[in-house]
Amino acid sequence: MKMTRAASTHQDRDELIRLSFPTLSLHDVLSDEEIQRIQHWTDAWFESAMELGFVRWPYVIDSAMVSNIQSCYRMKMAPEEAVLFCYRLHGESRLF
Repeated sequence: MKMTRAASTHQDRDELIRLSFPTLSLHDVLSDEEIQRIQHWTDAWFESAMELGFVRWPYVIDSAMVSNIQSCYRMKMAPEEAVLFCYRLHGESRLF
């Protein structure tokens, strides 16, 4: 079965993320349901950022952007809203 470009990108991105996790597992801190919600939201954020032309694969994220994305998630923004918000803000300062 041939993998689509999107599926391949998703798989590559998942592997890079998995390899970057510290030894403490997210499962030690969050419920499986919350982890799944965060993963879906983050995937939607990344896909929106790609569709809007803000990022290209491979994407190297800096710590200020991670902080802004986390804040947007906690404020319950839609991923698409968060992309626009983060890239308007990026380069000016951290959100919080």
